[in-house]
Amino acid sequence: MFFGTAEGLDYTWFVQGREAIAPSLQSLTTEQASKSIAPGVATIAAHANHILYTLRGDNAYFGSPEPEGSWEDSWSVQQVNAAQWDELRAAILREYEQLQTNLSGHEPTNEQEMLGLLSAVPHMAYHLGAIRQLMKLL
Repeated sequence: MFFGTAEGLDYTWFVQGREAIAPSLQSLTTEQASKSIAPGVATIAAHANHILYTLRGDNAYFGSPEPEGSWEDSWSVQQVNAAQWDELRAAILREYEQLQTNLSGHEPTNEQEMLGLLSAVPHMAYHLGAIRQLMKLL
């Protein structure tokens, strides 16, 4: 979901490479990420900031610092400048890589933990879908 189909594979359960979260965000300019398509509709920058907040929360479960602010605050970033957009995308990749490390070899100890870990997949899929739809409207 973050990078799509691995090099050399011709199938996917989720998305092709360029349609995944990381390449989608990488393909957007600061202006595109910050563009509001209608009043009250979150920008792509807001979705990206929320993804970062969520990844930080997931990593906090494994001992990393808790994300700053609240769930609601994670939607407050609607516009970004070039430096902020670059840092936001880089931070998402760092947190994603950290989560991959944290999950590697981790065995959930109970059903509640398993469900909590699995909930990240549909949550990220939702945001990827929202980002891809917003991209079509830019």
